[in-house]
Amino acid sequence: DISGSAVSGPGGFTRGTSISGFSDLYVAPLLLNWAGQKQHFTFKMAAYAPTGSFDAQKALNTSRNYWTGEIAGSYTYFDPQTGFEVSATAGYLTNERNSDTGYRSGDEVHLDWTVAQHFSKSLTAGISGYFYSQIEADNGTVVGPISASSIKAWSYGLGPVVQWNVPVGDKSMGIIAKALFDIDSSDR
Repeated sequence: DISGSAVSGPGGFTRGTSISGFSDLYVAPLLLNWAGQKQHFTFKMAAYAPTGSFDAQKALNTSRNYWTGEIAGSYTYFDPQTGFEVSATAGYLTNERNSDTGYRSGDEVHLDWTVAQHFSKSLTAGISGYFYSQIEADNGTVVGPISASSIKAWSYGLGPVVQWNVPVGDKSMGIIAKALFDIDSSDR
């Protein structure tokens, strides 16, 4: 579900819209893992496939309408004796051009992290955060006085995270709830 609104100046008009639907599909055909007693590493090559709906005439869409490739690595330190965990994932994303608009968002980097305490086998709580930055400016036509070459989005934020592990037969299923709040951002 996506919703948004625009306000035009003091005493001007307000216009809002919302849509629902499937978003782009994330596919990770290469995923390599190594696990030690307290340290775990993961490397992946993945892609976002433009499978959601997109209409260049609409302000909101469930798809970015272009392929994005990602190379990422993850690290987790987890001490089973104390229940303390630190996890981080760093990734590089390269974006293709949107064929309907001719616009190309610049390549991006991100760092996602969590520091958490496992209180039992079923309950974990902590804090998560992220840093995101475009390392390459956008390219294409923008409506109005803005130049695409000046758009390099970035943001960072943090918030609480809670995980419950629920037994399902002889396995368990993890349910994660988190709320991330932007601390600062630009062109996002």
